[in-house]
Amino acid sequence: MNNFVKLKRTELYDKVLTTPLTTIPKEFNLSDNGLRKICIKFDIPLPPMGYWQKIQYGKKVAKTLLPQQENEQEIKIYVDQNKNDNNPINLLKKIVTEKKW
Repeated sequence: MNNFVKLKRTELYDKVLTTPLTTIPKEFNLSDNGLRKICIKFDIPLPPMGYWQKIQYGKKVAKTLLPQQENEQEIKIYVDQNKNDNNPINLLKKIVTEKKW
């Protein structure tokens, strides 16, 4: 089933600052580079290098503020549920789970 996920800029900004960029794309069936492009397009700052390591070790981190925009944009992320069906690993998992041993 194909559908869209709708988020406000502030919601995506909060998600980007509270969850590593390698984890978020899995929710939307995207690549991390695809998520970066969305953030750049909507002027959402990404955490700087070393951000997650500093948090992991209890260091203080400076958060870049979300730039204000005149009208709050809604971000639509297209989620293709079937995207990974042709991935060899997913095909193998599907075969293994369907096969009765």
